[in-house]
Amino acid sequence: MKKNIIALISATVISLSAFLGGCSCAGAEQLSFNFSREIEPETLTYTVEYSENYIESYKKDPSVNIDFEYANGTYVTKCQKVVDRKDIESDIKDLLNDKNIYLLTTDFSIELTFNKEHHTETISTVAYVADAGMSLAPLYAKEIAEYVIFSAAENGAQAAIVKTESETFYNQENYTKVKKYKTFKFGDEINFDDAEQNTYSGKYTLRSVIDNAELYFALRGLTSIEEKSAKNVAVVSPAFNNPETLKITNNGASGETFTVKYNGETITENIKYTQLAFQLNKQNASGKTQYVSIQTEKTEKLPNFNIPLKFAKPLFLYGGFNSIGCLVFTVSEIER
Repeated sequence: MKKNIIALISATVISLSAFLGGCSCAGAEQLSFNFSREIEPETLTYTVEYSENYIESYKKDPSVNIDFEYANGTYVTKCQKVVDRKDIESDIKDLLNDKNIYLLTTDFSIELTFNKEHHTETISTVAYVADAGMSLAPLYAKEIAEYVIFSAAENGAQAAIVKTESETFYNQENYTKVKKYKTFKFGDEINFDDAEQNTYSGKYTLRSVIDNAELYFALRGLTSIEEKSAKNVAVVSPAFNNPETLKITNNGASGETFTVKYNGETITENIKYTQLAFQLNKQNASGKTQYVSIQTEKTEKLPNFNIPLKFAKPLFLYGGFNSIGCLVFTVSEIER
C-alpha cells in the first residue's frame, strides 16, 4: 500500500508531515532558516479538535458512510539545548564545537471511537538538530507512532491500526534508517514482537535536508519567504528511503485572536501571522496542501517567538482519498 504521509501527522500521523508519495532525490542546495531571535528552550502545548468543515478542501465528503468520533487531544512540543553530547553518535557534532545542538521532542495523543470501539492514537518524536547557522542539520531522529487508517469497504469503511518505530542516524555524508512496521485489525491486541524491520542507507549533502521530526520547527524559520513566493526544502521521512522535496509557499499575512497561557498568565490578544502552505513538489501528487499560521509580530504581552499558532492535518479514506475532515491544532500554552 502506498502511504502518502511523511508528519504530523498519517491518517493522523503528525510526525507531522506532508503527504508524500513516490521518491525523488534531494538536491544539494544548502538550506537557510531565519528566526526572529535566538532559539531558546520552550514548551508549546496545543489543543487538538476534529472538524468536518475547517476549510473547503478538508470538508468531510458527505458520500462517505463511516461511524467514527474523535475526542479532544493534545500535542506538546519541547525544545532544549543539549549540554552533554557524548551519547550523540554522529560525526556531524565534530563540526559543532562552538555551535548549539538542540533536542526537539513532540508528543501527540487523541482518542478515536470507531463502531463503538476505542483506540488512542499516539505519536512521539525525538530529534537532535544543529542550530540555524548550520541549517538545522539533523544528527539523529526517532519516531514511535500508533495510528488508525480508514479504507473503503462494501459496507462503508473499515479501520486498521498501524504501528511503526523508526530511527534515522545522520553522518556528514550519509544516513541510515531503521524502521519496524506492522498493521493490526482495529480492536485487536497490539503485539509488535514480530514486526517487519527494514534498514536503508543513503548518501546526501550535509545541510541540504531536514528530518521530518523537525519539520514544524523548521517552518518557523521560513516566514521570510517573500509573499506569494516559494522555497523547496528536502525532507527525510520514516515513510520513504530517499528525501522528498516540499514546496513551501508564503500565502500572506493575517491575524486572529488567540487565548493562550503564556508563562502561567492567560492572555487574549490579536496575533499577526504569516500563513505558510506546503505540499509535495511533484506533478500528480495525491496529498492535500497543508497550512500553518506562524507568528510574525509581537503583541503587548507576547514577544515574537515565531510560534506555529494553528495548523490542521487532513484526514482521508484510503483508496479513493475521500476527505473525512481534519484535526485542528491550536496553541494553548507557551512556556519559555
